[in-house]
Amino acid sequence: MVELTRDPRTDRGERLTITSSDAFEFTHILNGTAQDQQIFGDLELPDAAKHGDGPYPCVVMCHGSYGWRSHHLDYADMFHGMGIATFRPHSFEARGTREVSTTQIDVTMAMMICDAYAAFRLLADHPKIDALRIAVAGWSLGGGMAVYAAWTPIREKLAPAGLRFAAHMPVYPACHIKVEDNRWSDAPMLILMGEAEDYTPAAPAVELVEDVNAHGGNAEIILYPESYHSFDSKDELVFLPDVIALPPTRNVTVTADGRMMTDNGKDVSTRDARIEGFATMTKRGAHVGGNPAMREKAFADAKAFMSKVLL
Repeated sequence: MVELTRDPRTDRGERLTITSSDAFEFTHILNGTAQDQQIFGDLELPDAAKHGDGPYPCVVMCHGSYGWRSHHLDYADMFHGMGIATFRPHSFEARGTREVSTTQIDVTMAMMICDAYAAFRLLADHPKIDALRIAVAGWSLGGGMAVYAAWTPIREKLAPAGLRFAAHMPVYPACHIKVEDNRWSDAPMLILMGEAEDYTPAAPAVELVEDVNAHGGNAEIILYPESYHSFDSKDELVFLPDVIALPPTRNVTVTADGRMMTDNGKDVSTRDARIEGFATMTKRGAHVGGNPAMREKAFADAKAFMSKVLL
């Protein structure tokens, strides 16, 4: 188990409450059947003495299956030093959950997509934020959120009228979902992925980038050699035997009518169906931990990307 020590930086900034949704799967976003969910997040602005008084560009940052980790907050510090604001939804705490690594049930990627867009709608009207320069970034489960937030049917449902995220930066994202309605935002997307990944494998992400670019998108991927999940952290490399790891293929599809279907024809759009699917189809166990040289490179690549798309 990963040690869930709370970094004191987790609670910095102005805490804001927003109305999101408890959409369990993409289908509940598309058909609008999910109930409202109040969540909260922290808005941090750059130092006005160094970067002026705004309006600032902003990155909506979303955590992974263990919640907010120190390396996520290292990125936030880097962004603030660049003159970029951040907003960090507390998707787990707002729903009474601490981590989901072994279940992936209590908070889903679809819920986190709703949280990110709820933040976007709030920030688009904030006097200190430039609505045309709001990007989204995420790690692991949040990385999958940052990928599929660029899927046009979701953006059409959740984005403020006429707006889109200016850029997407998924870090070791879950990319196992295919879509029949294959339309994507043309906002720049950069995926940062460990080449040795066995938690959220790299092959589906490489294939997804090709698919996105063939259908109106603008994506690229950087593969970091000898790097596993959380390679951008300072944590020791360990093997976690109980976590739910994804297969090396994209094995589920969102149909044109919004259902989540496995390759063997099972509809897993509901909570009970997902639990059953995990019991029969899931691989358990994956490596997690840092690679110091590749951590340094990833931060440099992230800085260059956000400089290009937001500054």
